[in-house]
Amino acid sequence: MAEAVSSLARARPDAVTTFPGTGQKIALAELEAASARFGHGLIGAGVEPGDVVGLLLPIGSELLVTLLGTVRAGAVATVLPVAPSDARSSARRVLPLVREADLRAVVTDDAFGAVAAELARARTGLAVVSASENRPGAGALPRVSGADLAVLQFTSGSTMAPRGVELTHSNIVAGLSAIAVSAEMTETDVWVQWTPPYHDLGLFGMLTSVLNGGTTHAMAPHDFVRRPERFLSLIAETGGTLTTGPNFSYDLLIRAAAAGKARGLDLSRWRLAFNGGEPISAQTVETFARVFADAGVRPSVMYPVYGMAESTLAIAFPTPETVPKTAWVDRADLGTKNVARKVDSSNPAAVGIVCVGRPVAGMQLRIVADDTLCEERRLGEIQLRGPAVTSGYYRNDHATSMLRTDGWLRTGDLGFWLDGELYVGGRLKEMVIVNGCNYFPADVEQLARRVPGVYHGHLVAFADTAADGGECIGLIAETDLPEHRHCELAKTIRERVAATIGTTRIEVHPAPPHFLTRSTSGKWQRLSAAERIGASRRPHSRGATS
Repeated sequence: MAEAVSSLARARPDAVTTFPGTGQKIALAELEAASARFGHGLIGAGVEPGDVVGLLLPIGSELLVTLLGTVRAGAVATVLPVAPSDARSSARRVLPLVREADLRAVVTDDAFGAVAAELARARTGLAVVSASENRPGAGALPRVSGADLAVLQFTSGSTMAPRGVELTHSNIVAGLSAIAVSAEMTETDVWVQWTPPYHDLGLFGMLTSVLNGGTTHAMAPHDFVRRPERFLSLIAETGGTLTTGPNFSYDLLIRAAAAGKARGLDLSRWRLAFNGGEPISAQTVETFARVFADAGVRPSVMYPVYGMAESTLAIAFPTPETVPKTAWVDRADLGTKNVARKVDSSNPAAVGIVCVGRPVAGMQLRIVADDTLCEERRLGEIQLRGPAVTSGYYRNDHATSMLRTDGWLRTGDLGFWLDGELYVGGRLKEMVIVNGCNYFPADVEQLARRVPGVYHGHLVAFADTAADGGECIGLIAETDLPEHRHCELAKTIRERVAATIGTTRIEVHPAPPHFLTRSTSGKWQRLSAAERIGASRRPHSRGATS
């Protein structure tokens, strides 16, 4: 990574990354010099090659400088998930990651200094280093090889406790190159993002743009969530060509535009809107094209992609600037026969699954079911290998041993090939099986979220247990309706879902607003929510058990 930074700084010294929330900006030449100084400062603070260093910083130029400075010093960087809040509560949330990574030091500034102090009190031997630490002219930095660890990227924690994905310098260079090549990025591209840097989509997306020599604009996540229309304005003002975000973020942008908050904006330079990190809704893809057409956004801009931290982000991309494809397949055949049989989108049994294209540069994919390679349309587990793929999880031999089979990494995701392109159905671990039929939570949720009374569409599906002890589909629906109307809401949800998917084995659990939580990457934490509902809580609507 150090060589990539130095080489690009010579070729594109004036390529700039800006941070609209703070007004900060940093050019590549300055980034190269400042990161070298910080690397020396980190070594002077007692950090040795191979030590894991946590970055506890808001989005800004110091985050980029300290990230690159840490890896140039031969240490391993991990960006910690923190947001403005009470120091003690923030420290409690971060402390499990500090322990899991066995952090040697945490780098911070005034914004999160109180959080770092709390962590140091709770973790004996944890050094707190100022982000402004530097030692100009302190000699050569340690020699780093491609096989050395560079980044510890924690998984989102949507289906289990977060785990530290080991990514070497070679993994990261291969991963960033795959993104740039497969998305046909050039130096003229303008990257605009709000996704947090502690998430792989935010971190490696931003690094791809920076190390591709393009112009980058990184908005603070909380600014985006509070006012999504500001993100649209930033795209228009900067001539943004590339954006990133999970599906729900595009729903927020659609909602802002539908409310007239994008009126008068020129978004015609927008080239690709990377949509990944959670299940991609066919409805979102369709609505995005329709709502933003008047702002000059072409139908080919929405860019559904597939990736994960274990692959240094990218796994499969469509051909850039092609209109997204949705395969409408029979829900029952997919669930009972594991076969994607195409049907018309108007068919009540149809479920839409969005195409995420072909493997990115350098990546190999296969789909396996019952230890057999799947033919087209056959549902199975997606497995991968390539130079960007991790060797395992940090200090977790058991999880690492479960990660691979015959040299291929098991993603835990289910998908199928259609006309040589990949379609992702959902997580194997979250699959709900009722009477031998498989149900994808995202599909069930899509059916129920628009029921009147569901608070902002906040609803999750999971594998639940019925009164007879058998498995059923559980639904937790947030609502601000008075309690005496909960039974009515639950009945409506159950009937809406049952009418489409063909089973009445459904348990509905109304919950107050803000009961459901998201992972650090914005994914709904279905399994956590199910645990908190508790087996003893009586559902307000129970499906038939026969």
